[in-house]
Amino acid sequence: MNKIKYLGITFLVALSLLGAGCTDGFEDMNKNPKSLDTVNPEDLFYTAQVQTLASGHAWNAIFASKFRWMQYGAGIWGYGTTQYEIFGESIGTSIYNEYNTMGGLVTNIHYLIDQLPENGAAKYEKLRYATRVLLIVKGIQTSDLYGSLAYSEAWQARNGKNDAESLEPRFETQEELVEVWGKQLVECIQGLKAVENATNQIALTGYDRAYNGDTKNGSRRRMVSACA
Repeated sequence: MNKIKYLGITFLVALSLLGAGCTDGFEDMNKNPKSLDTVNPEDLFYTAQVQTLASGHAWNAIFASKFRWMQYGAGIWGYGTTQYEIFGESIGTSIYNEYNTMGGLVTNIHYLIDQLPENGAAKYEKLRYATRVLLIVKGIQTSDLYGSLAYSEAWQARNGKNDAESLEPRFETQEELVEVWGKQLVECIQGLKAVENATNQIALTGYDRAYNGDTKNGSRRRMVSACA
């Protein structure tokens, strides 16, 4: 019994020494200059755009529901029924998750811009307005399914706030949201026009997955779509 007890104590001592050894140099390793402790606002733009239509939304809310309801197809691989009916709760959860994820990213982008000096923040006006439009479009999609949404007071933890009020945002009705979004869209349009030819704006090439930062190309495509 004493031998077993001795071995147990020896094992615990060795384990504690091993644990201490694992943390040796831990602080130095985390000061690697190649590791970023901050992120540029434009680095989050691509990730936010991905939430426009993620795989869960594309499958659950389009291919396996809307397309089937409109009788674009009958049998769908992976489902045993060909009836045009709601088959699961995942139809709405995917788009709601996209909305919340995008909202957090866009809020964080604006927060990072606001932390910059005035001359630095001025370079991000195009990104600020573009991300706001992106979130409004996603909000419209989500509100079509869910109605009321947390928007104006949402994602405040990504805005550097952690008080109880900020962590419990108020949900706004569709009527309230339409009014808010309408005003913000007008502001975004005016803001984008004001910096359209500005040379001091941060280039979105490589971050914009839709038009690779070419706003004129994006405008032409929208005009073609509208006239088709």
